[in-house]
This record gives sequence, C-alpha cells and structure tokens, in this order.
Amino acid sequence: MKSLRCFRTSLSQQCPLSWVCKAAVLGQFSVAVVSNEEPQMSPYISITTMISILDVIIKYYEDFNLLSDRQHGFRRSKSTITALTEIIKIALEHKTREYAAIIAVDISAAFDNAWWPALMKRLDEDGVQASMIKLLQSYFDNRRIRFRYSSTEINKKLRYADDITLICWNKSPEQLRKTIDNVLRKINKWCESRKLKLSDEKTKILYLYKCNSDIIVSGSKLIKPVEELKILGVTIKNHRVRSKLDFTPHVNEMIIKVTRASGYLFGLTKKAWGLDFRRRLILYKTLYRSTITYGYPIWYPFINKKSKDKLNSLQYSILKHCIQAYSTTSSDCTHILAQVPKLTEYIESNMLKTEINYNRFDSSSRNIISNYIREKLQKYYEKTNTIFKSFFTDSQIPKYVKPNFYNVQFFTGHGNFRSYLYKVRKTDSPKCSCGAEEENPVHILTDCRLVEDLRVKNQININCLNQIVNNRYMYINFNRFCRMFFSNR
Repeated sequence: MKSLRCFRTSLSQQCPLSWVCKAAVLGQFSVAVVSNEEPQMSPYISITTMISILDVIIKYYEDFNLLSDRQHGFRRSKSTITALTEIIKIALEHKTREYAAIIAVDISAAFDNAWWPALMKRLDEDGVQASMIKLLQSYFDNRRIRFRYSSTEINKKLRYADDITLICWNKSPEQLRKTIDNVLRKINKWCESRKLKLSDEKTKILYLYKCNSDIIVSGSKLIKPVEELKILGVTIKNHRVRSKLDFTPHVNEMIIKVTRASGYLFGLTKKAWGLDFRRRLILYKTLYRSTITYGYPIWYPFINKKSKDKLNSLQYSILKHCIQAYSTTSSDCTHILAQVPKLTEYIESNMLKTEINYNRFDSSSRNIISNYIREKLQKYYEKTNTIFKSFFTDSQIPKYVKPNFYNVQFFTGHGNFRSYLYKVRKTDSPKCSCGAEEENPVHILTDCRLVEDLRVKNQININCLNQIVNNRYMYINFNRFCRMFFSNR
C-alpha cells in the first residue's frame, strides 16, 4: 500500500529519491545493491513500475504506428535476432547486385549526453499523457548510481546505450563512398541538433566487396574500414562469394570464450569430486550452450563443415567433464550418457522448430522434434563399443541412471581396467590377476573370483549386464559396487 501511495503521489509530483538513486556497496566478501533512503520500500518496486510505464508508452506508439519498422529494441515480437536477420537480409540482397557496406554507428555517451528537453518535447508532440511525461522527466533527471567501497564513494548519472546499424549501397565504389559520406553528414547534423556527437573510434565500416579499404572522411570525422565487424554480439566478415557472409570469426570467438569459461569451472570441479552430473549438465545447457548458440539463425546457415566440427568438438570436450569420463571416451558414448545431441544437430532441431507454425504447435509437432533427436541418438548408439551395448539395449538411458566417475568406467570400458590400460600402453598385459585372458567390466561383474565377495556383498548376481540398468534397485547396488571396486585398486 505504501508503494501504491508513493506511485500515485509521483504522478502529480516526482519520483522518490530512492527510486532514482541506487548504491553499490562492496564489503570484504560481498556485493549488494541497496536503496539510499526509505529502506522499508523494496527497490524492485521502482524497476517494475517504471517498466510498466514504459510498456504503456511503447504500446501507445505501436498502436498509432509512430515507431519505425526498423526499430527492434523495446518492441513486441522483436529482438536482437530479428534485427540481425533484417541486417543480413538487406546486406546480402544488395551485395549480390551492387557495391555495399555495413556501418556500425556509435554515438559518444549517447544518453549520458542526451538532451532530455528534446525527448520530452517529442513525447508531448506525439500525444503522450502529461502525467507520464512528468514522471519520466523526474525519473531521468536525477537517475544516479553510487559506488561505495570503504571510505571511497563515486557518484555518476545513470543512462543507457544504443546500437545503430546502417547499410549503404550504390552502383560503383566511388558512388558508394559519396553515399556513405552523405549519410554520415546527415547523422552528424542530427546529432548536433540534439547536442550529441559520433564516436570516431567506435564507428566502423565493413565493405562487402574486395577493395583497398578506403578511409571515409566525413567533415572532421575519419572512419576507418575493418575486416570484421561485431553487430549485436555477432561478428561478421565479408566472404569472397557474393551471395555469402563469413561468420567463421564469430564461431572461433565463441569457442575461445566458452573454452576459457568452462576451464575455470572444471578447474574447480574435478572428475572424482565437485558438482554432480545433473548440476554440471544444467550449467552447460544454461550458460555455455546458450552462449555458443546465440544468434544461430543468423550465422549457422553460412558456416562450413570445419566450423561445425569445431562446435561439436567443443561440446564433446565439455560433456566428457559433465559425465566425468576418461578423455578417450568416444563421442557417441558421451552424448548418449548425457542424452544430448551433437551441437550442430541441436541447432538444426531448433531450426526445425522455427519452421513449424507456432500458432499450430501441438503434441504432434513436439513429437516430430523429439523423434528427430531420438533418431540422432540411436545413430550414435549404433557406433558404440560392445561393452556399452552390453549395458544398454538402445540409446534411451533410464532417468535414474546418473553418470559419475566410477560407473562411467564400467559403462564405456575406458577406465582403470587392465584391458584398457594395455591398449593405451600403461601396462604389459591385459590379463586379470585371477588368470583370465582379459580384465574388463564384463569379466569383473560376472565371473572374476577375486571380487566375488564384493559382488555378493552388493548383491550383484546377473547373467547379462543390461539387468543392472533396467532395475533401479540393482543399479543402486551397482553404483556402490563400482565405488568400492575402484577404492580398492
């Protein structure tokens, strides 16, 4: 109720100071965001309330068609992906027929230096309610962030950022340069009328044809061309084929980024201890895979087989850490145990989703996608080794089967067994100490007399290995047996 009264009051007066000023306080081991006054009022109220007000204003502009179709930020059914899709579409359309260039425009400290009276005047001219304008004016005028550590305190006005991308084209390189110069002059003029200026360092040009990297001089601005251009998180490079763009730099950049980040995580969680399989897999799907696949509808159709193999290899190396397997464990066994398709096939399954009409997305459509993934996993299963197939009769792993450092060695045959160690030249003979020709998971679980007491203790009495994973109670005993077996090695 206090928040509601505060909001009603602000419509006729101004925003409370606690809405527009937030303090970041760094303690010795913690970071917190707090309100600088009126601590009884939740700081989240200001955020959600202002978002609601902005939503109302945006809806007003959309209902009366006051926004350009080329604006993708803060729009319903629009996002960075729709913006990138339109940029690539227009760029390729003109690259195939004419001389074209992509310009990433950056306005220096755009909203730090924004002339708010001009913005408020525009809202008034477009018919936005006076109470809304007054509330926004109050909110933006005193919006600040305060950083405090020990006895040091820094205050700074809090604003926002922008991304503007231009595509220019013409019939010849000379005419294209004139077009770019005219466009930049118009943008400069617009910026000056609103007390803004272009950033010479951050405004970049990517030519979509083979050229000598002509520098553009527009007034006092010197714009240098680049070979690679990052737009909304996706790196673009010109391709020698006129109907294509090169996204190899983007793929390589994402691989380096995710490899470094995953190295930090798995450096703290080793194979035999740390986070369990379920948590590791959740981290991979939510953090790493989402980072790698960002913008995939834009770049995936253009990448070559080599880049696709790199993506699959990256996921394979991370999933081996997730299931806590030996480094030599095959890709097919790894993906089946994790119940995750290869990264390229995961992307293709998502692209299949987009082809289905979302308004008619029913259970049959979901079955198409799940069957697609199941077919891929079954193909992996057909390539697995004999030991793996002895445990599992197909690619569908029971949900209660959770891979760990101990049972994965039995499932795959890649572990501390003489048969495996002999293959990797770590021992002189594959023979078991009991005299059997080969010490492998099948021998240990069925007829090795040296671990008979351990099998009896854990009630492992089986004729075939798939009995272990088909029975939950037997699987629990098996897990205990695996841990005890390797503890005595």
